[in-house]
Amino acid sequence: MKYTIVGLPETIINDKPIEIYNNGDMLRNFTFIDDIVQGILKAIDYNWVERIFNLFNLFI
Repeated sequence: MKYTIVGLPETIINDKPIEIYNNGDMLRNFTFIDDIVQGILKAIDYNWVERIFNLFNLFI
């Protein structure tokens, strides 16, 4: 939980250095569980045969 929504502010408030990995090029994003559940339910209802469904957030 080092740099999560909770961890980063805690690091800043405690005046600790923020570690930067991969020269700062790495991106992280958060997805609401409700969105994933809705995507899974839609995939179940979809008329498919051997399909792959990617459930992700497009925000970068």
